[in-house]
Amino acid sequence: MFYMMKKIKFTPFIILLISLLLPNLLFSQDNRTQSFSSLFQEDEVIEARFVADFKKVFKNTDDTTTFKGMFSYKNDEGETESFKVKVRTRGKQRRIECNFMPLRMEMKKKDVKGTLFDKQTQLKVVTHCRKLNVYEQNTILEYLVYKSLNVLTDSSYRVRPMLVNYVFQGEKKIDSVQKFAFIIERTKYMAERLGMKNFKRINYHANRTNIDHMNLVDVFQYMIGNTDYSVFKLHNMKLVVDPETNRFPVAVPFDFDWSGIISAAYAKPNPMFGTKKVGDRIYRGFELDAVKLLQVFDRFNQKRDEIFELFENEPLLKKSEKRRVKGYLEEFYRIINKENAVYDFIKVSRSLEV
Repeated sequence: MFYMMKKIKFTPFIILLISLLLPNLLFSQDNRTQSFSSLFQEDEVIEARFVADFKKVFKNTDDTTTFKGMFSYKNDEGETESFKVKVRTRGKQRRIECNFMPLRMEMKKKDVKGTLFDKQTQLKVVTHCRKLNVYEQNTILEYLVYKSLNVLTDSSYRVRPMLVNYVFQGEKKIDSVQKFAFIIERTKYMAERLGMKNFKRINYHANRTNIDHMNLVDVFQYMIGNTDYSVFKLHNMKLVVDPETNRFPVAVPFDFDWSGIISAAYAKPNPMFGTKKVGDRIYRGFELDAVKLLQVFDRFNQKRDEIFELFENEPLLKKSEKRRVKGYLEEFYRIINKENAVYDFIKVSRSLEV
């Protein structure tokens, strides 16, 4: 049962003492199980060429029909490696808002054997949505949001950046467009990396998950200004669990395009929370004691510079976007480092899943 501690003044000395006496075991970086390949262990941009009849792919009204394609990329030696794929659209809202929709590419193990994509059979590709450069910037930002969560905890999806030349096959005049994209680690491999398994259960209350990790996720969603998630509905969330105990699953978020830090043109404030614009922050965490919340704040403070550097050092991100994101993150850090900020969060915490 969660409780509120008797209100006391948390001085910098007390915060430091708490962080020393109560180590954040859950947040520590973990190397128990490696991914099947180096695909998600490296950050180098994959230079790729993706050939398919994309006009037909995007014209198709469902996300189950697949189309033939060819995927090529340059390996570490600068040589081109190619393999056949099947491609289809995916997603819900982005399939409505985008004319260049998110993709799922499927491949056979024998076709990718010995390549960077060894043992991968399907991958989500996050695309640029529309041709305007602002949408590509949104994609770069979402990639960096995933990387920010990687900095805070290993219990998160790994991603790999790509610069893709999409070739529209079947056109009288071969059309192509080169844009930034990224691929997302599959849930089964993410779970295996953590020594866990997929926990497929809906209507599962968030306060029955690993609560320390849930606290971190809720504060992270607050940091990026995202309300578009729910453990109970498994909306933009996956649960993974220790197979030996099958209890207290870990909630792992994904899809951050509706967050304030990105501010995509199609994102809208959720009327349920009464926010006026997408960038307005709402804390959606549950009741918890002050010490646990202070541990989470301490984790974010420890990783502050690393998170800021991710955005500042990204060469593909425009200077104007870097300035905007820096200001947005600085506001978050001012909030969590206010005197007795922990109680401001506890006051607005929830007791029931929404």
